[in-house]
Amino acid sequence: MSDKQSARYGREKSQDLKDFFRSVRLGDVKSISRFIEGKGINVNTTDNWDNTPLYLACLCGHLNAVKYLLQNGARYDTNSVDSQRCFLSSLTNDIRQVLKQYECSLIVESTDLKYVEYLQQLYERQPGYDIELEIQGQLFLAHRCILSVRCRFFAELFQHNTNGRIALTKKCICADIFGPILHFIYTGRLDIEKRQRDKTIALAKFLQFNNLAEILERDKSLHSIQHQQLLKDLKKDFGCLVTSAVSPSVAAPHGENEACCLDVKKTYPDIIFEVQGHSFKCHKIFFYGRSEFFREMLIDKEDEQPPVYGDYLPSIKLDDITADVFVQIISFLYTEEYEVTKETCIPLMRASTQFVLPAIKKKCSEEIGKYIDPSNVLDIYKTSVELDIPRLINSCTKYMANEYEQMITFPEFEMFIRKQLSPLMNQGTPFDQISFFMDFQYYLRHECSMWEEQKAANEKLQKLNYLLTHRIGLDVSIPLFQIGHSRPEPVIIVGHRVLSKEEVRQRTDNTYLKRRQEEEEKKRIQEEEEKKRIQIAEEVRHRRENEEQKHRQEEDEKNRIKNEEKERNRKVYEELKRRQEEDNNNRNQTVPLSQKTDCTTLSVETDCYPLSQGRKTDCTLSQVRNRLYHSLR
Repeated sequence: MSDKQSARYGREKSQDLKDFFRSVRLGDVKSISRFIEGKGINVNTTDNWDNTPLYLACLCGHLNAVKYLLQNGARYDTNSVDSQRCFLSSLTNDIRQVLKQYECSLIVESTDLKYVEYLQQLYERQPGYDIELEIQGQLFLAHRCILSVRCRFFAELFQHNTNGRIALTKKCICADIFGPILHFIYTGRLDIEKRQRDKTIALAKFLQFNNLAEILERDKSLHSIQHQQLLKDLKKDFGCLVTSAVSPSVAAPHGENEACCLDVKKTYPDIIFEVQGHSFKCHKIFFYGRSEFFREMLIDKEDEQPPVYGDYLPSIKLDDITADVFVQIISFLYTEEYEVTKETCIPLMRASTQFVLPAIKKKCSEEIGKYIDPSNVLDIYKTSVELDIPRLINSCTKYMANEYEQMITFPEFEMFIRKQLSPLMNQGTPFDQISFFMDFQYYLRHECSMWEEQKAANEKLQKLNYLLTHRIGLDVSIPLFQIGHSRPEPVIIVGHRVLSKEEVRQRTDNTYLKRRQEEEEKKRIQEEEEKKRIQIAEEVRHRRENEEQKHRQEEDEKNRIKNEEKERNRKVYEELKRRQEEDNNNRNQTVPLSQKTDCTTLSVETDCYPLSQGRKTDCTLSQVRNRLYHSLR
């Protein structure tokens, strides 16, 4: 193409884009379809101000244009800024409802984003791959453990073929389609082009990804799919790896299912962890990809490990961790799911610090607050200080301040206080600068504005003073709230005048009376609303019963008419049959032709024949049959 032709083509393309965006602003669906389908303009292109066609259609309030763009592949991913602009700038609620319908096929919970990111890295980098798949001359690197647990086709294939490279020659498996499917196997996300949809659906059905095929068939406008159900399926499949890795003598965190009944060898483990005498046959890729501790252990020190021969697997012994806690660690590494209980919370938090898993540490520090009680608050406080978790330290200190009367009944609490005073006794640190006692006094005095609250706080402070001075022997005195022995009378100032006790009492009584009247009025309104609700429910019930009765009557009437119709047809059939038999009998009689003159006609005198009107009428047999049939109808 010459320079002039290129310049001309560029001008025409630029003009087409301008006309296309003008059609979008006007909501002209016919023109939009002409540009997209006829001239091949990308539905996700942007104008000079980085506005997408979907954003402009939402902003201008063109509902039909929004539907057309979404059905033809307009990108609407709730995790992107452009999609959020589309939703917030929508002119009408109808457009927002349409966007929500397409949002449900792309949404992923925020807690799963890091997990999906890890799976994406696992797919892109493919560390430690152990299988090469050759399709139409193109190689795909993968891991046997993931393919076998995600797809029954590969599980059966690897059982019969143990080679490191396998050629796939099935007609439905082609290289340009298998790439996105392999990405889906690893991440639960599928990115496809519109022209590849039918082939992708066929391959998904062949590999028995039924949920994926159903979503693709249900909504043909999707080109990027990361449905929450697909991610659940992925976690369920990886949960089977957890079940196969956990020792039979230890309870597995995932329920049994068909895939989890696979033999351990069929999931192709490559490392064994020994914990408290239990063997966990695991997969390295799920460990060094998520933990710096295991990365250093399994990769950086890989040369120090003995070589692998045949079915032999290297073994690593882990100390300072229980088998139950390690099960939860494995479950998190494989599926991002784990269980935090009162018994395992502290050990799991320690293990997460040891294995450099900040996500578990954060969740445990949040969950452990639900399990704080006088019997474990001291252990939780010590652990939070050891692991440097300020939020949990403050929670424990606040709990001890609020439950101080109960805490001083435990001998361990006095020992704990003595340990907190060690900086004062050993280093000469002033009492007011010890962090625990600073926080402890703060929570004792916190939110004590009323006389009753200050009195309760003074009682706790006096008991703390007694513990420090008489039991421990320190010469310290914690200041108290300056309050009287009895509750002060309320003082009300109106303008510049202080009200007397009688006026205060009168105002209090009036306030109480007014509040009581308001409560009674509120109760009366609620009772009236309840009566109205019951009345409406009764009316709805009566209306429904009437409609059902009317429906039954209509059905009965229809059945009656149908039965009458059947009875008439039966009579017609019997009469026709009788006439036919008479006709046959007459024909079988051997009578001379001269004597058959009276048999060729019939004399009929009934009110079933309105044409005869009660008169004797001579007619042939076929005419009698037709008249009889129409009269009975």
